[in-house]
Amino acid sequence: MSDPDNRNSFLSSLLTSLEEKSKVKKMPPSSLLSLSSNDYLGLSRHPGVIEASVKATQQFGTGATGSRYLSGNHPLNLKLERTVSRFKSKGRGSGLVFSSGYHANLSVASVFGSHAGAIYSDSENHASLIDGLRLLKRQVHVYPHGDWEWVKMHLQKTGASHPMIVTESLFSMSGDFAPIPELYGIIRDKGGLLVIDDAHATRDLGK
Repeated sequence: MSDPDNRNSFLSSLLTSLEEKSKVKKMPPSSLLSLSSNDYLGLSRHPGVIEASVKATQQFGTGATGSRYLSGNHPLNLKLERTVSRFKSKGRGSGLVFSSGYHANLSVASVFGSHAGAIYSDSENHASLIDGLRLLKRQVHVYPHGDWEWVKMHLQKTGASHPMIVTESLFSMSGDFAPIPELYGIIRDKGGLLVIDDAHATRDLGK
């Protein structure tokens, strides 16, 4: 084990280097007005959500006490996933809830992408989708933002079957909408899969 003084010296040097590069992040005080929240629907302060949360905590406690796979598959998890399924697909499919949007995108992109004949990703996709595709360690065609015609032409040239197109529905950084009908038309004709990150549009814009 290294000497404590050496470790402290190393960490101090590292911190100084990060500060010089303006890479040290400091949490802002809570008194500031936040314009970066993802809580579009105001659910974090919704009276009904708060009431249900209090009741669930009193009845079931504060945690699953173990991983879901081994011992934490609580009935509330299953109820939530059935509710998500009814909301997103009118019960025609199944729901799977992850601990965060990042983990969801990381898993979906890497798992589905492993079976795709070709992979296409919008140039402005969220980092979590990009990271998920990187896990595949295979070629990913990054197409110009929203340019469905580029994707169509590229597929016509390569002749790849069963492609996977990955996009956000509402892009969180630019506010642009993806051309979902056109992208769906491409994968429908090719027997492929369209993966949509709908995090910023769900229940906020349209159906």
